Amino acid sequence: MSGYDVDSATLVGAGDEFVEVADAAREAAVEFRRAADEHHDSIDGFAAAATSASVGLRWEHHITDLCKRTAVFGGFLHQGAADYEGMEQSVLDTLPGLAPDGDA
Repeated sequence: MSGYDVDSATLVGAGDEFVEVADAAREAAVEFRRAADEHHDSIDGFAAAATSASVGLRWEHHITDLCKRTAVFGGFLHQGAADYEGMEQSVLDTLPGLAPDGDA
């Protein structure tokens, strides 16, 4: 559909990319935490141990928040695409004379 010049496939694609970014960030946080846990015993007793744990927790908290927000934004783009398509179809159902030739 093109009556409103909205390319819903582009919105959905962008939404998918944001969700993928959120998933990649979440996986990076898990990988960081895994590495920090793996090396904790080797740095136990050093100042770096406390710093590593603190950084890990903070990073995980912020990445989790960012992932949620990014995934929600991707979902909004998906919903926006569906809303535009639904609105355009409603207009065409109500006023079929507006349909481009061959779309009615």
